[in-house]
Amino acid sequence: MDERYAPPRRAPGHPGLTALAVLLTLALIGFLLARSTVFVLRSVQVEGDVTRYTPQQIADIAGVSMYQSIFSINEGQLRQAVESNRYLRFEGMQIVYPDGLILRVSERQPSATVTYLGVMFVLDDEGRVLDQYSADSETLDVPVVTGLKIKRLAIGEELQTEMQWQTQAVQKVLAVLARSELTGRAVELNAENSDNLYLMTTDGLKIELGDVENMETKISIAQEVLRQIDSPAFLAEVEQREAQAKQEAAQQRARAVANGTMTQEEADEEARLAEQEDGLQFDLMGAKLDVSSAQVADFVPAQ
Repeated sequence: MDERYAPPRRAPGHPGLTALAVLLTLALIGFLLARSTVFVLRSVQVEGDVTRYTPQQIADIAGVSMYQSIFSINEGQLRQAVESNRYLRFEGMQIVYPDGLILRVSERQPSATVTYLGVMFVLDDEGRVLDQYSADSETLDVPVVTGLKIKRLAIGEELQTEMQWQTQAVQKVLAVLARSELTGRAVELNAENSDNLYLMTTDGLKIELGDVENMETKISIAQEVLRQIDSPAFLAEVEQREAQAKQEAAQQRARAVANGTMTQEEADEEARLAEQEDGLQFDLMGAKLDVSSAQVADFVPAQ
């Protein structure tokens, strides 16, 4: 039997698959090159009302550096880095491909003070301690928080109280106040009683808030009442009522003289004394404004 040697057969080739593999390899190489040369940080823009730091200082605080990979930027890490600075609040970020980053940052502002063990601590609207001064330092134009049972106060940390509800109440009221028209008018926030939170204003008005529920509505009602009280129309109404009261008093004196219960001399003397008295006044000192129901405002004039 004649046996001849036959070489092994090669598998049939697939030119299309080979070309695809080459293209994928080239694409991967191109992507890696682009990642290392194109998608790198070349521009950092800082948005927000911050006066304490320059944009470059904020970028340094955030820990971002030029020519780092865009894909290495992590929002959680940025937030943690920015808020490690007690004056800054991280508001968000946006990557602008291929090489830009927008940082949104705001500056924490003094919203209240707390005096503890002879030290005045400055709080922002989240109850975070921004600074501390001696108690006899010049006061800030922000409310003083009273009635607290302090557990811990440290710069850069949130206020801690023995009763957690006090911390939560202070944070809630300060956050709402910061967005309201009462910001510059409130001089004291008392949080001694969970069901009887109240504010004192620069003109001596006590605003009774009740508990912490529906605080936005309560503050809104209070500021609307004060807006009306401060309006020229309200003052005009007070003057009109004063004139009406004087007219009614004069008519009563005239009737008294007519029916013989008062002489003309007595009527004239009473009129003279009435002119010397202060007219009808609307004084907020010692008055109360109860908005605790979050539905209506109950105004109680000073006694």
